[in-house]
Formats: sequence, structure tokens, C-alpha cells
Amino acid sequence: MSATEQTTGSLVVPLPSGKSKEVPYIVELPATSSSEHAAVLLLHGAGGDASSGHLPQLAAACVASGWPCLRITCRGGNLDHRIAVTKALLARAAGLPGMSTVRAFVLAGHSMGARVACAVATEDNAQQQQRKQQQQQAGDDALPSVCALMLFSFPLHPPGKPQQLRDGVLAALPTALPVLVARGSGDAFSQQAAWDATLESLPAREGWRMVAVEGGDHGLCVSGKDGAQRSAAALEEVAAAVRQFLQAAGQRQASGAAQQQPPGRAGSETGEAAAAGQGAHTTEAADAGKAGEDDEEDERRTTRGRRKRRATQQACGEGRRKGR
Repeated sequence: MSATEQTTGSLVVPLPSGKSKEVPYIVELPATSSSEHAAVLLLHGAGGDASSGHLPQLAAACVASGWPCLRITCRGGNLDHRIAVTKALLARAAGLPGMSTVRAFVLAGHSMGARVACAVATEDNAQQQQRKQQQQQAGDDALPSVCALMLFSFPLHPPGKPQQLRDGVLAALPTALPVLVARGSGDAFSQQAAWDATLESLPAREGWRMVAVEGGDHGLCVSGKDGAQRSAAALEEVAAAVRQFLQAAGQRQASGAAQQQPPGRAGSETGEAAAAGQGAHTTEAADAGKAGEDDEEDERRTTRGRRKRRATQQACGEGRRKGR
């Protein structure tokens, strides 16, 4: 028996607009699962797909930790569209291979995918309950809960514009939600000073872990001499952090010590903190569609520039060309 079982296919999901979308997926199952009731959903960035950049390696790290990993491809549309598709897929994930008993997900994503993961995790509880009732009336499965987040190259601000923070969605996250953040120190979407200010402004986050790839760009790749080798080492460092993070999450799931509330709800204290955070930070919810379009164009423009600068770095460069 192989250590990993992989299945590919596509699932048609209905959207709030009344239309439907075919979503290609890749499911990878470990030989031995850490928790039969939890899995990882890994989301790509703008313009990418389920196999872009370092996503296969991150998926392998998840499976090595005993976690089933689901990757999807969602091309086209802005941030709002990506969020709607992700929610619709989660509501029907139980019908996918190996997912019938999954009731909770670790949401993970690269760049725009990380923004989508955060948005789903911070969904208003009233809307969540209303949709559950609608799904039950229609005979659909209820949306699984979110038990943790893994954010890779979260685009905290547009390139070169650290004053335009996209931190509102981070401030709205439940304070008890475990979060892993991996970023490159040279990421144009993620300046260190901007992160320092953001983390300082957030409520206490005991379950957060930050991993910085020294010299890493938005694709977590390192340029310069021996860039390919250094990039591979950096990616292994991130993969090790993923394995450690999921091991702890698996222990919480197995023991039942941490019962994650539905996305968007972490008690009245969290609601007050989220409201205060959104008042003090960017009004991301109001501008999500436009910001998503700008984010996608920024990512594509950054990718084009990176291709020109690093055409000689094939090993890492190929991942960057696909990984956006």
C-alpha cells in the first residue's frame, strides 16, 4: 500500500448568483490519518491552479502529518467569487473521496487564497446559521467548521504600498483560532514593518506562529547565488513548520480539548475585538471585490517582472511562473 492515495476529479457547485461552477480538485489521503473528522483545504493564488508553485510540496507536508489534503482550482472572478466558490465547495466536501466523515477543515492558502481562507473563517455567525438552515431545507450538507488557518504569503498590502493595509480580516479572526503565517522577508506584498504594526494592533494571539523565509519573495523563493538550493531549503523549513502545526492541531482534534466554534464566532469578546479592529483598520468587507481585482493584477504584474529577472533560475523560476 502506498503512503499516499491521490484522486482527481471535478465537482459542480451552485453559487448564490444562481449559476454553477465546475471546480477541479485533487484529494490526497494519508495511509494513516491523524483525525478522521478533519482535513486541510489548500487554495491557490490569483491566476494559479491546484498544482501551482509550492502547493504540491505543501500538500505533501500535510499528508505526511496524517492529514487528508484537498486542493482545488478556481480560476476567474474576483475575491468575492473565490470566497463564494470555496464556501459552496466546503458545503459539499463530504461527497468527495475520503471526505465523508470530515467535519472540520484547516483552511490554507497562498496569497489571494490566504485572503479567501481568512474571509471564510471570519464569516458572520448569523449568516452562517441562516445558510445552514437553507442548506438543511434543501437537503444539503452544512458548512464544516474551521479549526485552524495556514496563511502562505498573505498579501498584507499592495506592492510598495504598506500604508494600504488589508489587516481588517486578520483583526476579525477568532482569537482562539490557531494560525500559521509563512512569508518571505523580501515579499513586496508583505513588508516586515507592516507586519510588526499589524501584529502589535491585534488582540492577544497565543495560537499564532510566524515563519519568515530570509530573502524569500512572494513565492517563498530566494534569488541570488545558489538561489534554487536556498529556495528548496527554505521550502523544507516551511514544510517542517506545517507538519509541526498540523501535529498540534491533530492532537487537539483527537483529544477534543479545543472545540472550534463556527466561522465568524468566538464569543462576545471576539466580536467586540473584531468590530473595533475593523473600525481602526481597512474597511475590507466593503471593498473586497475591487481589492480582489487589484490584488490579482498586482500578483500578475509582479510575476511578469520576476520572470524577466530570474529566467536563469529554472528550478525555482518554474514554480514562480505557475505559482501565482
